[in-house]
Amino acid sequence: MPDTSDLFAAALADRYRVERELDALYGGGDSVSGGQAARELARAAERPASGRSEARAVANTDLCAATLWRLSRGELGGAPQAIERLRRRGPGDSPESLTSNTVCAALLEAKLAAASGSAGAAAALDRLDALIRSGPGGQRNGPPVSFTLSPAYVRSTVGISPVGFEDFVNLEVAHLRERQGDRRAALEAVRRRPYTYHLTDYLALHLREEGRLSALTGDRSGAVRAYQHYLALRSDPEPALRPGVEAVRAELAKVAGNP
Repeated sequence: MPDTSDLFAAALADRYRVERELDALYGGGDSVSGGQAARELARAAERPASGRSEARAVANTDLCAATLWRLSRGELGGAPQAIERLRRRGPGDSPESLTSNTVCAALLEAKLAAASGSAGAAAALDRLDALIRSGPGGQRNGPPVSFTLSPAYVRSTVGISPVGFEDFVNLEVAHLRERQGDRRAALEAVRRRPYTYHLTDYLALHLREEGRLSALTGDRSGAVRAYQHYLALRSDPEPALRPGVEAVRAELAKVAGNP
């Protein structure tokens, strides 16, 4: 059985793989790196875990992230089994781990139902939306709390928790609401974003989507405000991001009525 230091090292390694993947999905990060990280996480999730609850928590985080990547790429295989596994309880599971698994299962279920055209897609999205509205927020510089992507990664020696679900699930809710045809609900969802004292993850994507949805729903001033904030964040973009920045600049000019 691995000792605590081995589990900690493995958790840290997987944490950075998760962050690479999420950055590719929501932060404009490199998709090749994100895909490689997702494949590594998928392999790690299938490795036999010890009976320790910490090891199971790490494995479930790997499974959550790997399945999220595949669903976001339209690959539905394995998702039902992942959802079932995340909802399965084990001896010694912490409240934080159980909450994390519950939120991830709800997210995967909503995405799978929408992608497969399931009759239960609307109900699955409502469950996810209610959960993200009522759940506690994650912390990044304190004790482990529920609602973080992997409580197993949080250790007092690190003092910083990984990305919280609230950093990106509202983006997913907004996408699924718009897919239902409810743009106003999508806009409300994308405006539900966290602010912390030193970090707000994926803010640029939130702002870009807020600007687009504001314009589509007739909120001209909201669109201008969101687009201007986005462009301030992207004032000196890397070459790979420049086309997107120029597209937003053009949209801002259109919404603001500039020639």
